Amino acid sequence: MNISKIFAFFFLLCATEKLLIVCASRILSSIEKDLAPLKNIDDTLAEKNRKKKIYYSLISSGIFVFVAIALGIGFYINEKEEEYYFKKYALFRDKRFQFENPRDGQVPSTSREYVEPPGINKVNIKGPLVENTNENDVPIKKFNIFLDNARIAMRHHFSNLSQPQQEYYLNDRDYIRKVVQSLEERRNVHLSRMQEDMAVLNMEDFLQKISKE
Repeated sequence: MNISKIFAFFFLLCATEKLLIVCASRILSSIEKDLAPLKNIDDTLAEKNRKKKIYYSLISSGIFVFVAIALGIGFYINEKEEEYYFKKYALFRDKRFQFENPRDGQVPSTSREYVEPPGINKVNIKGPLVENTNENDVPIKKFNIFLDNARIAMRHHFSNLSQPQQEYYLNDRDYIRKVVQSLEERRNVHLSRMQEDMAVLNMEDFLQKISKE
């Protein structure tokens, strides 16, 4: 009697276990089905994040290439400009400081009254030239600013000369150098020897242009 009860209980326990396993399997399947959309969402978000990273990489690369090209063009233009002035500078570098002091009567006289420009761009071409022995360049930005001011001073000074004087000074590098040196002193700028020569060349070209206006 006791043995039959034990077998019956054991059978019931096995049946219950099987039933629980079946139920648990169904529950797990249902949970997996419910979680499937969430997994798809995670995959979608991961894909979007991957595409965003690719887009950001492409944009960053594009910006880098653009900046590199811009810097390259700027460097090329600057090199060409410096090469142009260096070649022109080399044409007379051996005669840089062979200044001429014209004798009395060589410089044409004028009856026009010279009007000094206001401000710091006023120049004085009286007095002897000074040999520049400075080998240290000023920064390129400061040098370019000086050239802009030198053009203003040169235009004003040249336009107040008489016609005979303009014709005489047009190709006179000593006159141009005096304007440059006077402006250096006026603005407390210490150009190197080569920069001063380049400034003279630049002003020589500038005089040729304004003389044709």
